[in-house]
Amino acid sequence: MINYLVLHLLFVIYALNTVLGRMAAPYGWTDWRKYAFLAGVLFLLGVYAAGWQVMLKKFNLGVAYANRSAVVLWGILLAWLCLGEALSWTLAAGAVLIIGGIILVSTEEDAHE
Repeated sequence: MINYLVLHLLFVIYALNTVLGRMAAPYGWTDWRKYAFLAGVLFLLGVYAAGWQVMLKKFNLGVAYANRSAVVLWGILLAWLCLGEALSWTLAAGAVLIIGGIILVSTEEDAHE
């Protein structure tokens, strides 16, 4: 269970890259804030890449990649929380499908062990 929590924490870190990239977008190329946000993106991508390599050792590859689809959910949630983007029924329906697929693949893997 703790491995799944760490895996999803990594996905939150990965989804934060999109948020930081969107936060950098309004600034011009001569503004230092754009580079600060982009440096944050690079740092978080490095943390994610290192953590992803460690977590791949602890999971079946199919389960890890099925759970990776949760990045979409975390991205939607973070965009709503940090950027004030609107939520819709179509986003909710997509989220339900993604969660259902993750549960299906993860429980199928647990049944085979």
